[in-house]
Amino acid sequence: MNTVFKNKLFRKTLISDSISTMGDAIFYIVLLTYASNLAQKKSAILLVTLSFAFSNFTHFFFGALSDKTKSKALKIIVLAFLRAGIFILIAGLLWLMQKNQSLIIFTVTIILITTSTILGNFVDALYTPIFPKIVDEDEIESAMGISMSLIQGINTLSNFFGASLLICFTFSQLAFVNAISFLISGFILYSILPQIKNIEHSIKLQDVDKGILKIILDSFMQVKSLPIFGIIKQFILINILCEPVFVLFVLLYKNGENKAFWISLLLSLFAIGNILGNILGSKFFSSYHLGQLAIIDLGLIVLLLLGILVLNLPVILVFQFCVGFMSGTISPKFSVEIIRTIPENNLATISSSLNAILLFSGAGFSAIITFLIQFLSINLVVSIMIALTIINIIKSVLKNSNAELSLD
Repeated sequence: MNTVFKNKLFRKTLISDSISTMGDAIFYIVLLTYASNLAQKKSAILLVTLSFAFSNFTHFFFGALSDKTKSKALKIIVLAFLRAGIFILIAGLLWLMQKNQSLIIFTVTIILITTSTILGNFVDALYTPIFPKIVDEDEIESAMGISMSLIQGINTLSNFFGASLLICFTFSQLAFVNAISFLISGFILYSILPQIKNIEHSIKLQDVDKGILKIILDSFMQVKSLPIFGIIKQFILINILCEPVFVLFVLLYKNGENKAFWISLLLSLFAIGNILGNILGSKFFSSYHLGQLAIIDLGLIVLLLLGILVLNLPVILVFQFCVGFMSGTISPKFSVEIIRTIPENNLATISSSLNAILLFSGAGFSAIITFLIQFLSINLVVSIMIALTIINIIKSVLKNSNAELSLD
């Protein structure tokens, strides 16, 4: 790990990527907070969740595009500056909304933010094949742990202060700060552009004669053939269940004065747990395989949903942290397994497809939940989620037991 920290190229690349990530994290919580204060609260929150789902869907295409793209680092820099310009426009729109809280202006703002997030997805895909080349092969797992911990730490600060800063600053001012963060990210990467270009020469490109849709379809077939595909399905379920937690809490919690603080604390506890899971999880759960860890995580999610059902704030906060810890324990082990399994020239395509499946399923289910709440009671929706999770846990436990018996 010390060797990884001494790698100047790794440090600068990670800082640049982390600052870029911070920009997106700040505005997710800001958008939810702003939407919850509008007169048409449910419609506004539905717009936010739909836009988040749509932006995650684009991971499918950008992975394939990245594997065919030359001059990845230069494009990352250009996209950082472009996203800065978008957020300057967003700052202007949010300034107008201080005088007129129009759902139309809010919708235009969401479209711009979604555009920036989509460009950020392309940036993530461009980074995917570069990252393993920056460190030695035997340091990849340590580097992944450091990367996830730092990005989650920045997400924690972004989520907490993104909402808390609304007490002192306007939405428009926070959008302008976001623009500055993207500019800083671009300039940091520009300072190491020659070194990154040298690394790019050793990266194999995807067959340029293949169409993007063909590449995506092939990647899905490869994902289904992976030895850990069963675990991937479990992680999809975990994402599906975790994502609506924030939306459900926003709709259920009635204390308007402290809502922004509690939402940001909820997000921050998950991120803190995730960081500690990345760092300490492998020590506590070294003898557990990914399937067992997924079952434990699902059990903790049931307890978290029960806390939401009765709106018991201490229970919600405690199990939000625990779910974050288990997710952090699973992530590095899962990511390293993916990197070691997938061919280099297809890494971005398949990794992005997996990210899209995991993220889109969670955001999509969150949008479905938000839609259902228009017609059903929130308590009924949460109860159905709890029942479905318990059924899946029972099936997973029985499946693991049968697998162990067959080995005996």
